[in-house]
Amino acid sequence: MASSRRRTPRRRVWPKIRLLLLVAVVAAGGTALYPVWKAANPDPPELTVRYRTDTPATAAVAKPSLEVFNDTDKPLPLSEVTLRYWFTADGADSPSSYAFNCVNAVFGCSNVAGRVVAMDQPTDTADHYLELRFTEGAGDLKPGANSKGIDVQLFRTDHKKLKQSDDRSFDAGMTSYKAAEKVTAYKRGVLAWGEEPDGTKASDEKKATAKAAAPDPLPAPPAGVLFDDFSYQGPKDPALFKHGWLVRTSKGGPGIENTWSAEGVSFPTAEGSHADGQVLNLRASTDGTKAGTKQASLGTAAAKFRDGTYAARIHL
Repeated sequence: MASSRRRTPRRRVWPKIRLLLLVAVVAAGGTALYPVWKAANPDPPELTVRYRTDTPATAAVAKPSLEVFNDTDKPLPLSEVTLRYWFTADGADSPSSYAFNCVNAVFGCSNVAGRVVAMDQPTDTADHYLELRFTEGAGDLKPGANSKGIDVQLFRTDHKKLKQSDDRSFDAGMTSYKAAEKVTAYKRGVLAWGEEPDGTKASDEKKATAKAAAPDPLPAPPAGVLFDDFSYQGPKDPALFKHGWLVRTSKGGPGIENTWSAEGVSFPTAEGSHADGQVLNLRASTDGTKAGTKQASLGTAAAKFRDGTYAARIHL
């Protein structure tokens, strides 16, 4: 008896083909729409930067205070983080025309390094940026923790006032800490928070390949030695006190008593170029009378400065 194959009815095959075609169309459409969906639903940031300031648009010094939040469930080494505060130079297009100092940080200003960099492609609101980096001594941020306030100062070495109204990262209205996307943050060299002046955002997928490799780690600061580049505004700079220095204005001797003045303490640029740092300048004068005598002194109670090498130039 001959056997015959049973043929599958066409009405059973076409539904399967139509289903496969529908799946293919949906998959193609999903692939095409993914960038749109991704733009509307970016990955949550690994970190957040908050900013505040207490200076008006025209001021002797910019005073950005920054906080870094760890938004992940893993510890975040601050040594992997770089911050950039974007601004427009005022009548001085050289980075050496600006100075930076750290006023306060819970992990110590000795673990904060800063530099001013001129942008290759300036914009209307930024042609320079202040870059902040941290040593391993700054420690790690625990999941959900923040760095507390990192208070820094940026000022001109000629001590002329700054016009901050055209500075990208400046916002006079932010007198209390708020998230600031115009202050950018980088993790191991990759943009992780904020928006750069050219419009590049941390959520952009191209960021992973657009940035250079992570910068080399900062060396630890020297321990137990006198170190200060004297990048201060003047004798009333709050960073002086925070760093352990005291300008003497008290009474007493030696010399003609009660002639100590802060007027003789200044921090001019070394040899006319900030590339070599600023210097401490103490100026004293006398005509032999108490009324015509002014003395200057900058001191510290730190015992570690009792031993070491000291140098001074005395002009009479």
